[in-house]
Amino acid sequence: MPHNVITLSLALLAATGARAEFRPGEVWLDTAGQPIQAHSAGILVKGNTYYWYGEDKTLGNGNQRGIGCYSSTDLQHWKNEGLALPKEALPPQFRDHGIVERPKVVQITSGCSGWAPNAANYATVASMLGPWEMKPNPCVGADAEKTFHAQSTFVLPVAGRPGCFIFMADRWFKDKLQDSRYIWLPLQMEPDGTFSIAWRDRWDFSVFK
Repeated sequence: MPHNVITLSLALLAATGARAEFRPGEVWLDTAGQPIQAHSAGILVKGNTYYWYGEDKTLGNGNQRGIGCYSSTDLQHWKNEGLALPKEALPPQFRDHGIVERPKVVQITSGCSGWAPNAANYATVASMLGPWEMKPNPCVGADAEKTFHAQSTFVLPVAGRPGCFIFMADRWFKDKLQDSRYIWLPLQMEPDGTFSIAWRDRWDFSVFK
């Protein structure tokens, strides 16, 4: 997606008074006013459109609905495109049970003890064949040892801004999974290849240098 498309999108949002910021941990509504249901997300880009795929937890855990899909041109406002993979498309033995995960590339990992989050970590390598070198938790500040009470799912490159990424994670509410929240935070690589992830209540693309 060209950088000028993102710039134009943000300019239009500012002109119309629409929200043009990320609010980690808050309820995120789609363009129809409904909570987005796309957990454990992965994002694909085609042309100037982002497609957000994730687990629909409307009915709770397991494959009770399927994999939802949302589209956006600005990463802020998402249209519900329906189920990309409804449970009826799964083999009968997996319907209502198990969890469908989309193939994705994740640069940062954070495990969970049950539904409880743990510290994040990451690894670097000069060649994909290894050896990999483990690095310490990149999260900093309050609740960093619990990955801000979330579990990482994807790292999205920011189009037109080399070295800038969005760290994406889920904050699970195990007793009400459909109300689980999305944690999106800025991640910027330093010249030496290191990075950190800090909590922000509100942020927009101006945080990237």
